[in-house]
Amino acid sequence: MMTTMDVGKKLVELCERGKNPKAIEALYSQDILSIEPLSSGTIPNVTHGLDAVLQKTKTWLEKHDVHSSKTVGPFPHDDRFAVYFHHDVTQKASGKRIEMEEVAVYTVQNGKIVHEEFYHESI
Repeated sequence: MMTTMDVGKKLVELCERGKNPKAIEALYSQDILSIEPLSSGTIPNVTHGLDAVLQKTKTWLEKHDVHSSKTVGPFPHDDRFAVYFHHDVTQKASGKRIEMEEVAVYTVQNGKIVHEEFYHESI
């Protein structure tokens, strides 16, 4: 079974390579709970279950042109770890280019991510 640090390193590696959906499929629990700081028209602030979290990520990727992304971490603490993300994206609907910074905190149980919570300014 993967340790919390193993899971964190693999998540960072896959996200740094732009493989966020693959990270979710490989590392998340079927019962994952994902918390966003606010809900938008297409992304709720609470998402439960692997399929729903995977769809949330795919929807975000479909709505943005990603110019670059940087993933830093993991920063471990017991059964949790934090990751810093910096995204340079253009919102397809508005054409607005933004640089977005966020921190995510993940909780691991039995070698799988069971909870993720994101912290960022609204965009």
